[in-house]
Amino acid sequence: SKFRRNYMSYENMATIKETIDGVEWSVNPFPATKGISYLKRLFKVFGESYAALTTAESEEAALQLAVSKLLENLDKDDVVDLVKCLLADVYKDGQKINFDSEFARRYGLLFKVTKFVVKENFSDFFTGNAISV
Repeated sequence: SKFRRNYMSYENMATIKETIDGVEWSVNPFPATKGISYLKRLFKVFGESYAALTTAESEEAALQLAVSKLLENLDKDDVVDLVKCLLADVYKDGQKINFDSEFARRYGLLFKVTKFVVKENFSDFFTGNAISV
């Protein structure tokens, strides 16, 4: 049945891998419920900047703007929590990371890994492919 195929495709969601600074990082795609929850929180951070994200010249430019906006708001406790949630299921060379020790004094790396996770889970929202809000 159609439901069964959709359920099976969820079961088989492939881990996404990317090499960042010579190290393999991986993340499992967010299930829809979790992804929608995170997207709602991201919209609160982006606010009126969403229009700029969807009209950026390229996916890369949109992602740069999105993650920059996220990091600009790190002074807000809820944004720090959001970044930690986004990276909760990230692995480095196959090993689950400890957020606080992994990114201590490595904020450039934090930016790159956050960008990777946002790109792999939400790129259609940052390239103008989403339904107009």
